[in-house]
Amino acid sequence: MKLRSTMVMLSVLLLVVWLVGCTDVPSNGPTPPTLEAEYRVLNASELSSADMTFDLGPAATGLGFGQANSHQTYPAGNRVGVIGGSGDTLRVAMTTDQRATVLVLPLTTTFREFIKLVERRIFDPAQTATGKVRVVHGAATTTGAGPDVDVTVAGSDTSITLSGMSFKDVGSYLSIPSGTYTVSVFAAGDSTAATSASVDVGNARSTSVLVSDASGALSLVSLSDN
Repeated sequence: MKLRSTMVMLSVLLLVVWLVGCTDVPSNGPTPPTLEAEYRVLNASELSSADMTFDLGPAATGLGFGQANSHQTYPAGNRVGVIGGSGDTLRVAMTTDQRATVLVLPLTTTFREFIKLVERRIFDPAQTATGKVRVVHGAATTTGAGPDVDVTVAGSDTSITLSGMSFKDVGSYLSIPSGTYTVSVFAAGDSTAATSASVDVGNARSTSVLVSDASGALSLVSLSDN
């Protein structure tokens, strides 16, 4: 009886070994997913025209002062961008599934600075429950940062004031009803607008960026963040 049990166990083991030997094991593992980000570049620098090339992914070319290109797709990770002509190098952390803008600032120090303006995740819907607008202070000249400012976002029945914004400040998205708004910028404590712009706000995100040209003249650049 014991011999018969032993023979049965040996037969089962031989069968298992045979089945394993017949299994087709792939030599390569599964293909990892492609990790990507979507970025654009806004030239708020003193450069009248700027091209930016990246170590991986497409370049942003022919950007005049205050101009931005459309979002482009890049491999996620730490990308190195080089501005043509000036040779300035920017190291941009492009997070996976992130949609954002690289705001290139004037050269106020020994090295070029930028602000990463995050908009949303790629897979998030572009539409929002209300209108959303934010204000960014990117105004400076080669002699130094621009002045502190107060900003109003005013519509037919809504008015919001942002007080004491300094150079490189990034405001949060403000939830407002859809409609047409006037974004006005005042030197801190002043009652006369230094510059203003009309912004159409639907159920989506938008950004108004305060910039200054080489002479120090202020203006606003309105971006759709969709």
